[in-house]
Amino acid sequence: MRVAIYARVSVDKSTQTTDQQVSELEKYCELRGWTDVDVFTDRISGGKSQRVELDKMLKALRKHRYKVVLCQRIDRLARSLSHFALLLEEFKLHGVSFVVPSQGISTETSNPAGQLTMNILMCLSEFERTLASQRVKSKLDWLKSQGKSLGRPKKVEAHLPLIRSMRQKGKKLKEIAEATKLSIASVSLA
Repeated sequence: MRVAIYARVSVDKSTQTTDQQVSELEKYCELRGWTDVDVFTDRISGGKSQRVELDKMLKALRKHRYKVVLCQRIDRLARSLSHFALLLEEFKLHGVSFVVPSQGISTETSNPAGQLTMNILMCLSEFERTLASQRVKSKLDWLKSQGKSLGRPKKVEAHLPLIRSMRQKGKKLKEIAEATKLSIASVSLA
């Protein structure tokens, strides 16, 4: 079975290394009889969305190179519950189990408790996404009630005087579109 180990330390402490994490996870692999192991380590804040080694591991995972991803603690892998849920969804999509031995977490199909844990985490993630969506909708409704214009400013609005003037002079839509660098459809709706 091909296994990916992911370890991470923050950059703020120069004395930190991933050695202990990797060593513990390699011992776990040895106990399980997993010998085909690749190690990915990052030295970067967990709050960063772009991590070189994590991205490299995920790219290989998408090519179905791994069956298991091992990590010492969830916070070493994911920066938030929603990020963790996205990673779990991706693991599930590609048939990859996620194992965190030190926290007793395993999504292996042979582990019913691990499946339960994963389902609970997915429910929490869905709940968090729903709350975030409601907060955004509430803010947008409030902005609308304050008379704020939402969305991108429309390009056509800046050209309205010229469009109207050219239309009054009998210019064709194609000519107006070329003059304003807008599409014919935009000009026709103005």
